[in-house]
Amino acid sequence: MANELLFYRPDNGHIATGRLESDGNFTGLATGVVSPGWTHVVSVNRELLFYRADNGHIATGRLETNGNFTGLATGVVSPGWTHVVSVNRELLFYRADNGHIATGRLETNGNFTGLAEGGLSAGWGRVTSVD
Repeated sequence: MANELLFYRPDNGHIATGRLESDGNFTGLATGVVSPGWTHVVSVNRELLFYRADNGHIATGRLETNGNFTGLATGVVSPGWTHVVSVNRELLFYRADNGHIATGRLETNGNFTGLAEGGLSAGWGRVTSVD
């Protein structure tokens, strides 16, 4: 079993991809450039969601098994999210300052659809999904 990885530099938008094999060996695959300034990059299967907390801009793309990245769609959600976590095809956005949450779904074609909003207690520093 192999798993592809994407490395991202927010200062200049450079990306690099690689594969981590089940035996622990890592192989670099490809390099490229996307927009700089993304504060969060979240994977949803082969699709990726890039998010900018300052203005709410999002962009989506797909990472192929050969390491090539293809941009798919762009959009805007609310700014200020401190955490973005994927659970299957769904995403949870959380704001640590006020506990606000929102959820959405990222489709395989890169389209993002908002689903629901709500609240939790404020102050959580880490949020993660568990299979």
